[in-house]
Amino acid sequence: MKKILLFTAFLLTTVFTLNCSHLYCHAAKDKKSALNVGICALLCNSPDANSNYERSTNTLKESLSRAAAEKTGINIFILPSSGKNLAFNSTDSELAGAGRLIGADKLVVPYLYAVGDKMVVSVKIIDCSRSRKEANYFASCSEFSGLDEKLEIIAKKIALNLKLTVGAAEEKIKLPGAPAGVKIQVLPYEDSSWEFIELGHGCKLERLAQNLDIFFDNKACNDDEYKTFGIFAVSKFKIEGDFDIILDYSLIEWPYQNGTRIGIGVFTGDGFLGKNKWYQQAERISSTWADSNFVPFTGDAYLVDTADDNIKGVMEAAGKTGQIRISRTGNVFRAYCRDDDQNKEWLNIYSSSSKTEPLSLFTGAWNHDYCFIKQNVKAVLGNITVIAGKIRTAENHYKKSLKR
Repeated sequence: MKKILLFTAFLLTTVFTLNCSHLYCHAAKDKKSALNVGICALLCNSPDANSNYERSTNTLKESLSRAAAEKTGINIFILPSSGKNLAFNSTDSELAGAGRLIGADKLVVPYLYAVGDKMVVSVKIIDCSRSRKEANYFASCSEFSGLDEKLEIIAKKIALNLKLTVGAAEEKIKLPGAPAGVKIQVLPYEDSSWEFIELGHGCKLERLAQNLDIFFDNKACNDDEYKTFGIFAVSKFKIEGDFDIILDYSLIEWPYQNGTRIGIGVFTGDGFLGKNKWYQQAERISSTWADSNFVPFTGDAYLVDTADDNIKGVMEAAGKTGQIRISRTGNVFRAYCRDDDQNKEWLNIYSSSSKTEPLSLFTGAWNHDYCFIKQNVKAVLGNITVIAGKIRTAENHYKKSLKR
């Protein structure tokens, strides 16, 4: 509890000024009116947390101030304590309403809670005019001393979202589209193009030209060798050059915290099931407490998993239908998501360096014994839309191929 109390004090001083005075920063010269950014007092799920504000460290506020140092017209202020009373479980609409009462265009809402022996901070950005969440950033640490670096990373992401930064960091999300001479292709799930792989037990696939209906029964369990169960479609072709690939998905039976992942990715190396495989993939996961080593909350999340960087870019997911998107431009890999609920516009999950060689493609749904909750799960993987300079035929065969 002492650790939580110290962390509460630290975080509260990182997200707002001690005297509740207004902090005036600089904004883009082409803005005709100020951008008003309110900061909510920390919301904690621990009834024992107190209001010790004596700690002087102010990592998040200072980082946002530095990011806005070259701009004018951005007004960052604290949600007054006399305003609307918010709770840990306040809805996005309630948060947005509180922001509007103080004239905020955007509201930054920090949370504190515990996951096992970890301290977790979550910082949400609310668009007050549309009463919706724009983004949610997380960091976790088992030791208090390691939080400075994590909060600095969160601050950079918030600054980017609020357009406080300039230059390359303010990169706009490019909408899907084909350059001149490049076709947009919807790839059918045909045997000539894909190898279908089943791992473990209790998995069932119903395949149509444009859909993979994947079902796990409540007794599904791991493959003894690969320690996972699931169904995958692995390409017999390779993609060369730049690409932009979108996977449509629908969640038909999707119990809370069921542990299942769906996703799309690229790989190279010694094959999809090889131990020396290099890969980059974007996923949606229904995370459980067993996943807390890499997802610092329970429920649905988008994330990126790569051979080089491991789990990155974790952000909340919602809705029952959506799209997961991956792209490569030169040697830069990017992953995006959107869904029919809170993330209706493309959001960047994570970006990193990538290999420039031809890459194979895969999609699928999978789970593990340690996090499966023994309930039926069904997901539909729909269209895979590909924009690529060249798709090259290459045969792949796997001993776990699914028999029709």
